[in-house]
Amino acid sequence: MQFFRSDKIRFGAGISYHISPSINGSGFASDADFDFDNALGFVFEVDYLFSTVSVGGRYSMIEYSGDYTKDIDGSSFDLIVSVRF
Repeated sequence: MQFFRSDKIRFGAGISYHISPSINGSGFASDADFDFDNALGFVFEVDYLFSTVSVGGRYSMIEYSGDYTKDIDGSSFDLIVSVRF
């Protein structure tokens, strides 16, 4: 991921490549075993920088496709806290 930084804000963007993604169920969903094709996605992040701590969010956009299922949206939003030392 490539980041661009100002005084207090950091923006990032990049790509994500998932190799051999799969779903394996257990218990009640033990028949839910699916394999998907490799998937290319995009990642975006924005962080607010304090002196030694940063707080931000990351959004990942990716979609999985396979032979026996319809396409599945695997996108997510994550909250991030990091400490620099």
